[in-house]
Amino acid sequence: MIGILGGGLAGLSAAYHIERAGRRDYLILEKEARPGGLCRSWSAKGYTFDYGPHIIYTRDGYAMGLFRSFLKGNLTRKQRENYIFLYKTLVKYPFETFLHGLPPEVIMECLEGVIDARKCGPGARPANFKEWILRTFGEGIAKHYFIPYNLKVWKHPLERMGIDWIYGRVPSPDIRDMMRGALGIQNQEFGPNAMFHYPIRGGIGSLPAAMAACIGNLRTGCQVTRILRAKDGLGVTFTFKGKERVMTFPRIISTLPLPDLVPLVEDAPQEVRRAAGALVFTSLVCMGIGVRRGRICDKHSIYYPEKEYLFNRISFPMNLAASTAPRGKSSILAEVTCGKGERPDLEKTGTRIIRDLNTAGILRRGDRLECREVRTYSHGYVVYDLDHRRNVDIIHGYLREIGILPAGRFGDWEYHNMDRSILSGKRAAEEALKG
Repeated sequence: MIGILGGGLAGLSAAYHIERAGRRDYLILEKEARPGGLCRSWSAKGYTFDYGPHIIYTRDGYAMGLFRSFLKGNLTRKQRENYIFLYKTLVKYPFETFLHGLPPEVIMECLEGVIDARKCGPGARPANFKEWILRTFGEGIAKHYFIPYNLKVWKHPLERMGIDWIYGRVPSPDIRDMMRGALGIQNQEFGPNAMFHYPIRGGIGSLPAAMAACIGNLRTGCQVTRILRAKDGLGVTFTFKGKERVMTFPRIISTLPLPDLVPLVEDAPQEVRRAAGALVFTSLVCMGIGVRRGRICDKHSIYYPEKEYLFNRISFPMNLAASTAPRGKSSILAEVTCGKGERPDLEKTGTRIIRDLNTAGILRRGDRLECREVRTYSHGYVVYDLDHRRNVDIIHGYLREIGILPAGRFGDWEYHNMDRSILSGKRAAEEALKG
């Protein structure tokens, strides 16, 4: 039997592909009451919120086919309406190609900076993320947007971050496109998510729910507490309904975060434990707010690079799907990232978010808030520090040696979107079936 630790998208995908291969000898152990991991939703007082803004987009035909198959018509297509709020101005995303509306001196500084950067040519490979930003976009765009926003999201010095994760995620536009955007005559969309999909009903949590309905052997409420190497495989100790149980698996697919997984493995070498302890990540605080006022905003998401605002991004679920808010009302999802080891006061965080939404003009004096709920997730984003590859390779080498196949965002320890997580689960299933 194949053990699958974690019932997020990668774990569910692994189980689905094992079943597609004609096998049912697997068991998913999921600690939460519902599967989905970070790709879950919650409901309160008629509103539906996701654990962080999620949208479905992919360039992989197989992954898109799976999304359509799982959601079976519960899917709508949208054109992205994302903006950046800077200097009390809404600038269309991506920032560098839609500068129009900003103060003229800021626009000029941004254009001059990128022209100077391009004059220097590509040069050697940038040594870190900050250097990549400056070489790609120049001093102006770096100063006004890219550096402050990325510091706010990653909570890590940019000169101590690598660049392997960037390609395919951050568009590098032509200078002519930037000039058109500065003049307000840009009519082209940029980036892989310019068009995206979203469930019509149930929020993003409808995706893992649909995936779980396609498989059989899923056990929720299971907290893994120890993994012990044995003659016939790996003994997994877990608690279920208040009782401790042990099962032995010849092979394991693990989607658990590597910093959580390695300490569970008895006799893991110190080098592996040190590598796991050195991994960098952010946690996530999300606040769902229901407002008794319709159409408070017509955007999908707004990014906030300025320090004045606690949140780095807010989104409006009712604009992704009308079903996520009662008729004639609005919903807001605010996202705050926290650095490794930070323990925010959730009550103070919630109070600050409401205050900042008023300051930003999203909420008005007298707005009635029908719902205010704060949710946290211990692992939100993988941070690509300069030791990322070395540490991950050490951990993965050991795990594979003892029969554990990592998968998913936190098992692979990569910045996977939903499509890559699903494909990672498929790859792990195929590997496990080969033995």
